[in-house]
Amino acid sequence: MVGAHAAQPMDFQLWDTLLKRHVTDGHVDYPGLQVDPQFSSLVKALANVQIDQYDTTTRLAFYINAY
Repeated sequence: MVGAHAAQPMDFQLWDTLLKRHVTDGHVDYPGLQVDPQFSSLVKALANVQIDQYDTTTRLAFYINAY
């Protein structure tokens, strides 16, 4: 952990919103997801996470959720 404050895990609300928008009856609309501007925002947010500030358990959860 870096600094005096504990790192906050990434908020996956945007991912939840994208799933609700692009998954129907277990089927993913991959083409629609790919062109959704919010998907690009999610990818950028994931790329900017400073993962080294998290403990091992939080890091693992982040990688599982990001995958």
